[in-house]
Parts: sequence; C-alpha cells; structure tokens
Amino acid sequence: AWAVATLRSMLSTSSRRYPELNVKVNCVPAAYNLDEVTAIAGLAKDDPLTVRFIELMPIGQGRNKDGISEEKILGLLEQKYGVLCPYDGNMGNGPAHYYELPGFRGKIGFISAISHKFCGECNRVRLTSDGGFKTCLQYGETLDLRSLLRSGGSDTEIREQLVKIIK
Repeated sequence: AWAVATLRSMLSTSSRRYPELNVKVNCVPAAYNLDEVTAIAGLAKDDPLTVRFIELMPIGQGRNKDGISEEKILGLLEQKYGVLCPYDGNMGNGPAHYYELPGFRGKIGFISAISHKFCGECNRVRLTSDGGFKTCLQYGETLDLRSLLRSGGSDTEIREQLVKIIK
C-alpha cells in the first residue's frame, strides 16, 4: 500500500508538471502480490496514464512462480471498478491491448504472452544487458551481438546476422 501511495503521489505531480508525457506503469502480477492489483490499476483513475499488466513468463526467475491470467485480473478489476470496455484507439505498436473504465482518466492494458498468444503479431526484439540480441524472450537462441561488435564485425556482417535471426 505504501509503494502504491508513493507512486501515486509521484505520478500525479509528474502528470501536472509534464502533461505531454505518455506515462505507462508496467507491472507483473504474481500470486504473492495479487492483493495489490486493484490499487495499481487505480493509479489510472485520476491521472491520464496507462497501467499495463504483463503476464509472468515461465523463464528465468519466473520459472518457478505462479503467474496470474488476464481473466483473473479482469475479474478483480471488474469487482472493484465495474465493467471494462475494450479500447480500440491507437496506444502504440506493441502487443498490448487496452480497456477503459468508467470514470478513469487513464487506460488499463494487458500484455498476455501466455494466456493470449500474440506471436504472429509480435514486432519486438530485445537487446540483453550482456549484448545478446533476442527475437523472443521464450526462445533460447540469442545472437551474441557484443562479441560480433567487439571483434570488428563489419556493418554488412552485423546486418546479415540480424536479418538471419529475425527471419
């Protein structure tokens, strides 16, 4: 509760000072923080920001934890705030989909890679902190871009390797 209150205060101040900013609050709900989901969503009530719930993926530290499905979160939010209406407006070009709630200034979004597969529409690539280039968080295949750059790989060679892994 303290963290949500602190975040709410910071976000309200920021949105008043910089109304042109497009603020997104991403969170990954799990069984141990399920009680915080409605409070986090409530951040979008008074401020024009987007709260996005990202499904926990069974990789890395999330491998042995229980994620929460989009349906479960929708149920919790509807119990507390009322019916969520799908939002068809443009909110970016990523895999999230969005909802509106009556009386909310902001939107609620979901990125649900497990319960609502979106592989066919995914347009994301990732650069890891150690220089790995990944086309999907769930795949083990990674291009060691750091080594390629440090070994003096040419622009052509780097481009060829990137195109190869993306295709």
